[in-house]
Amino acid sequence: MWRNARRRQQKSSPHSARSGQKRHAAGWRERLCAGLRAVWRCGAVEPAQTAARLPARCAAGLRTAFAALRNNRRSGALARGPRAAGGGLRSGLAALQRSIGSACRGLLATPRRAVGGLGDLARRAVPRRRGGNGARRDTAPSHPHSRSAPAASTAIERSFGASLAPGNRRLNLALQGGGAHGAFTWGVLDRLLEERKLDFEGVSGTSAGAMNAAVLAQGLMDGGREGARAALGSFWHSVSPALPLSPRASEAALNLTRHFSPYQLNPLDVNPLRDTVERHVDFAALRRNSPVKLFIAATRVRSGSLVLFREGELDCDRLLASACLPSVHRAVEIDGEAYWDGGFSANPAIYPLLEDCRCGDNLLVLLQPVDRPQTPRSSEAIAERIGELSFGSAFTREMQDIARRGAGGAARFHLIQDEELMRGLDRRSKYDTRRAFLDSLFEAGRQQADAWLRRHRRHIGSRASIDIGKLFG
Repeated sequence: MWRNARRRQQKSSPHSARSGQKRHAAGWRERLCAGLRAVWRCGAVEPAQTAARLPARCAAGLRTAFAALRNNRRSGALARGPRAAGGGLRSGLAALQRSIGSACRGLLATPRRAVGGLGDLARRAVPRRRGGNGARRDTAPSHPHSRSAPAASTAIERSFGASLAPGNRRLNLALQGGGAHGAFTWGVLDRLLEERKLDFEGVSGTSAGAMNAAVLAQGLMDGGREGARAALGSFWHSVSPALPLSPRASEAALNLTRHFSPYQLNPLDVNPLRDTVERHVDFAALRRNSPVKLFIAATRVRSGSLVLFREGELDCDRLLASACLPSVHRAVEIDGEAYWDGGFSANPAIYPLLEDCRCGDNLLVLLQPVDRPQTPRSSEAIAERIGELSFGSAFTREMQDIARRGAGGAARFHLIQDEELMRGLDRRSKYDTRRAFLDSLFEAGRQQADAWLRRHRRHIGSRASIDIGKLFG
């Protein structure tokens, strides 16, 4: 019926054919300009950005190497011989080597990206195939706010920066929280976004994982893959000046929280992270046009139950509620209900990805070790392990329940983590927002994601790369 009405409307309009030709020409020019921009970005902008990041990455690697050398001198490791002193220095030099190698790989990938940009130019410049009646199949809607479902889907695909073609592999992301350690997840996402044939459907995040999820969605909506990479980099580099904490300063602040509550230390409820979040996330636009499904976890203070905030209701308070540590921040109140960090109830939540997403592949990005083989004996180690268990027990139980019941069905699970790195970091490092430290975690995340892609890229969509029964059993 609506097709007959549209035909009558076209016959009644004497200028319909002429206006259709004008729209066709304008659409062709728009696709040509978009293709030229893609070639410019792939052939010039991205290599320039990679080269600009090289000095900072080399400097971060050198700082790590010299810091390790100074620590060895203070601890007397040099007096015990070069073998005892070489471990920390080798790790610092390895970080420097990884930084230079990553930059060189980015520069060497320039020809491939330029060819990909030329392919995008050709696809956009060639007019799309017409239907049998001579009308274009991608006819634009009459009003921008009255888009049909296919038109809205096409707009989201454009915002993602790559067509959601049937041949593309798709992933759901489960992003764990961990304070400043979330910069490791930033590195993982940065490497995944370089994969042109990899799309995301759902993202579940808690605390720092929730921040990464929201900024990822915002960047995808604004500028596709490259927009998401730029948004994540801008966000994490804004965290350093917003929360300038060194290990000594964070240790002093933690000592204060043992004797005073945030209601005493911060009566005005000042949260520097709020301004950073509001600068990087347009919540009104994200509620309307989020390119991915979001599941942001928070914990009700009253009952201890899990609350999941979806993309259609997300705002700054709900996002900050997911990262509200009760010893540091006052509870976030929303509609008369108080919320704490989502890590107490889900870090992160997995079932929503299985129940509300069609994609069967779920990638876990974990920031704390699944297993610690040694029993902690010092008071500091015991306190650190207690914190890990309190923020990880709900996630472990959920994964055990999924494995025991076979609740995943056709779900396939994958894992990116760096247990050796995370075991070597104490809980004070979760508050270390120095840029050099965040950049080192970023590089480690990129390295682990790159290694995972080399080993398991072909498994996406076909089989799991981990056995959750053995891992969490």
